[in-house]
Amino acid sequence: MEPIRLTRADLPELYRVASAMAHTGQRRVVRLTMVLLCSGLASGVLALFGGRSGPSWHAWADTMAAALFATAAVGGALLSSGKAHRRWYDGRAAAESIKTLSWKYTMRAGSLGDDSAADALFCLRLTQVRAEIEQLGRADRRSLAPAAMLTPAMRRLRAAPLTVRRAVYLEQRIRDQIEWYSGKAGQAERRARAWQLLTAVIGTAGVCGALARSRGMVEVDALGLAAAFLASIAAWSELRQYWPNAAAYRLTLRELNVIEQQAGEVPDDPGEWRAFCEHAEYAVSREHTMWRVRAH
Repeated sequence: MEPIRLTRADLPELYRVASAMAHTGQRRVVRLTMVLLCSGLASGVLALFGGRSGPSWHAWADTMAAALFATAAVGGALLSSGKAHRRWYDGRAAAESIKTLSWKYTMRAGSLGDDSAADALFCLRLTQVRAEIEQLGRADRRSLAPAAMLTPAMRRLRAAPLTVRRAVYLEQRIRDQIEWYSGKAGQAERRARAWQLLTAVIGTAGVCGALARSRGMVEVDALGLAAAFLASIAAWSELRQYWPNAAAYRLTLRELNVIEQQAGEVPDDPGEWRAFCEHAEYAVSREHTMWRVRAH
């Protein structure tokens, strides 16, 4: 007998629509931020070498600096409109909501425990999520088809014995989330430390350059350059939110570890298992609640 699994490919089609929307929005936010920061930084660097005095290429430096500054301004205007951010955050919140609903359906948790009404209620909930996505013009009519909402893998897992559903939930939901959050927390912490180190190096270089200029050893405004670089690093770090994300991931990770321990204490009783899954999904859904708050 083929083992039962519930992968991302087995979730409703609407999950992939929302996830794709989130990835598109995220890529656009990152690209616009890079255009803003890199163009602005390059403009500042070239402006240091501008002016009528000196070699003829100094005048071209002024022209290039102006063009790059204009590019940065356009990128900043597009970024500040908030459209890309809303697409990113709303898409991620919707995707996580759909995933939570899907696991509740397969585990018969909460209001989705009644077989006579579960299918209709699940489709209604997904339709409500889809209505929010449709405001951004990304939903596909095919995602509302019953076969796209309730996949064969979901129906199969829901119909499986409690012992099977329990094993699948612990392995493919709880432990999968623990591994994901653990990896993300470590990654965020490593990147935060790397940017901290770079900040310290650039700050030190700026101070040394300023001291050298005060003694007539160099003419370049090293302190101004360092300040521009540090401002760009600060803006990038604010976008990526390394330390806040690491803290949020660690918090959720601790909750998931507690849930995993509690799972071993839940008896093989359908009612108690449904209550446990409802509680577990409430903890896991903290992420899409966070994304919803960011979006609005």
